[in-house]
Amino acid sequence: MWLINVETMQLEDFTVRPAPQYAILSHTWSEEEVSLQEFICPNADTIEKEGFAKIEWTCSLAARDHIKYAWVDTCCIDKSSSAELTEAINSMFQWYKNAVVCYAYLSDLSPRQDAVMKYLGVDDSRQDYSLASRNELQGCKWFTRGWTLQELIAPKTVRFYDETWGFRGTKDDLAEPLWSITHIGRAVLWGHKMLADISIAERMAWASKRKTTRVEDVAYCLLGIFDVNMPLLYGEGNKAFTRLQEEIIKNNSDLSIFGWTSEESCLSVISQPVLKDGCKFNCDHGDDNRDDFYSVLATSPSEFLTPPSYNIMQSVEHSVTNRGIKIYCSLLEICLQGCPFIRCKCCGDGRKYVLVISNTRSGFEEDDWGVVLDKISPDGFIRSRKSLIHIDYVDAFCTESTRPRAIYLLTQAPKSARHPTLPLKIREGTDFTIQSVAPADKWNSCKRYWHLESGFKIWGMVSLKFSNANWDRGVCILFFYNGVYVLDPHVYRAEIGLISQAGSNLLWGDIKEIFDIGDLPSEGLTVMRRKLKVMARMVGEHSGHKSLEVWTEDIKSDGSPSRA
Repeated sequence: MWLINVETMQLEDFTVRPAPQYAILSHTWSEEEVSLQEFICPNADTIEKEGFAKIEWTCSLAARDHIKYAWVDTCCIDKSSSAELTEAINSMFQWYKNAVVCYAYLSDLSPRQDAVMKYLGVDDSRQDYSLASRNELQGCKWFTRGWTLQELIAPKTVRFYDETWGFRGTKDDLAEPLWSITHIGRAVLWGHKMLADISIAERMAWASKRKTTRVEDVAYCLLGIFDVNMPLLYGEGNKAFTRLQEEIIKNNSDLSIFGWTSEESCLSVISQPVLKDGCKFNCDHGDDNRDDFYSVLATSPSEFLTPPSYNIMQSVEHSVTNRGIKIYCSLLEICLQGCPFIRCKCCGDGRKYVLVISNTRSGFEEDDWGVVLDKISPDGFIRSRKSLIHIDYVDAFCTESTRPRAIYLLTQAPKSARHPTLPLKIREGTDFTIQSVAPADKWNSCKRYWHLESGFKIWGMVSLKFSNANWDRGVCILFFYNGVYVLDPHVYRAEIGLISQAGSNLLWGDIKEIFDIGDLPSEGLTVMRRKLKVMARMVGEHSGHKSLEVWTEDIKSDGSPSRA
């Protein structure tokens, strides 16, 4: 760490020895900054630069505060050394935190109107200065830059100066206008609340409207805010922000990191939902009804425009893998049409998977916020909406939780075709409720199909109850290789139970051992005192796109069937 001796105006190296007390400068860069090499060997042109004047003012203020050393980022980092630059950026938050005082120079803050008075030589105890107002501060460039975010939060003491170096107040003095401009809570500004107690989404939201000159610095300037470290790779572009999120995930299990959204979609969810074709959540597949998919990770902090009152919710475990973000959790299966999930009769597009990432409290009630997912493989999910979904205590009756298990959240849209699937097709006019499906981890309840794995004989089982069949036991349909069988659960209770409990651990050979395939009925099942027959068959076998079709037939009084 290089520090400026304010008496000699020389740089001293404290890399291998403890750093003394020092003051630090926070500012926005101009075109006339002074590098380390220029400061070591200054010439007439260097001394005339605007950046040199900022260094002199910083040293003068430090000397007046009886602080022997000062640090200025322009001349105290050797930017020609990639190793030193990496170390400095990874240490920056701590350096600002350890400083005795931070002088924040707002070069575009107009001086006070009653007098142009420099802070140097003014007795602070007389309060002989005018506090900057919110209207004066909000237009300053300093509040729009990425690097100055940590320079506001990290130091215990921050003193603000206008363009003529007139003192305009401390961070404590200006807590109210600073909160109004930055949306950073007063408890954080005052140092009464730790950053670790603030949700990741809220911390990201602080940076959502800040800019940096280099696109990679959007990520690098937030390292200290999230207490992570990573190497700098200038030239990687937006991948830097992806790496930042992955590093955060390795060290923090706060699920709000998945709570990014766009400004337009966020507003549409937070405000009163728009009814569309009976859908309470206005949440068709993909934004604007497009069949789009998105990484579960955000592309920039600008996408974190989230409610600031998030309660932190943590996963049991999540980690970064080559398949995506591995997370152990339970998902919500939700009926977007608003009917009770257990009696849901909506089409497949009316049901979604939701990962609940946080909740907000209103009085005695807690409302959940979640991310809408699409299942593209037995354990793989990808985000299908930019907007967040809001589930209040009433909507909870339209949901059902899946069993907790490890799943993978994809960090990029799939480039190859999806896994082959076997849809469940119910003929129009047939009213039914799905009671259970096996294997459960290969079933997509949103789209109502099984994911198939190449190299294995396919099998599956679904238990249905038809509203026009007054039969409490329902009907169980088993497909095995090329055969389809409609079973009475009362007759095959033991066999059906074995399959339901074993799930995807069973292979097609195991199914053959459980059932005596030769004795299974293949002509459908007659119910309701022989007035209704449930039929099932595999269709499209020769086209390569199979589906399991189910329908019912009425039985006429003469014993012959008629279409339902």
